[in-house]
Amino acid sequence: MWMFLLAKVNSAVLMSSSDPSSQLQEETITGNIFFAKKRNKVLHLNVGGELIYATRETLTYIPNTILASIVKHDNINQSNSIERDNDGRIFLDFPPILFKHALEQIRRWKNRANRSADQEIKPPSWNVKKEFDEMLRALGLGKYRQKLIYDSEELLIART
Repeated sequence: MWMFLLAKVNSAVLMSSSDPSSQLQEETITGNIFFAKKRNKVLHLNVGGELIYATRETLTYIPNTILASIVKHDNINQSNSIERDNDGRIFLDFPPILFKHALEQIRRWKNRANRSADQEIKPPSWNVKKEFDEMLRALGLGKYRQKLIYDSEELLIART
């Protein structure tokens, strides 16, 4: 069956190669398919009104999360529940600075091939920890938020 399919493809290419305009059209179509596939690897997210670029691989690096699910099903036909901006990009209603901070940490894990379960996504500052943790929970990353412990004097300290 594959040989027949290959023969059909080859004959179609040979037939179109005699006509220069159809060959150009065929190359253009092939080129567009290539670029469309390549373009799908990099997603353009609208996070709180700011455009953020990230690879699908980075966004789905931590499996079984809401973030991974959103990105996995970003095709408009697959899910109407995903918020989108006017240009059709996935819209996430979070402060961009907090999202970018979490994304950078996930990128580092991905680039280092670090799948350790004890990793924590740390907030950019203690002033925004509550808001940062809320965002992580909303994205299904709550178990990766930085945990706190209390010392003997009931002072809040971060686990190191």
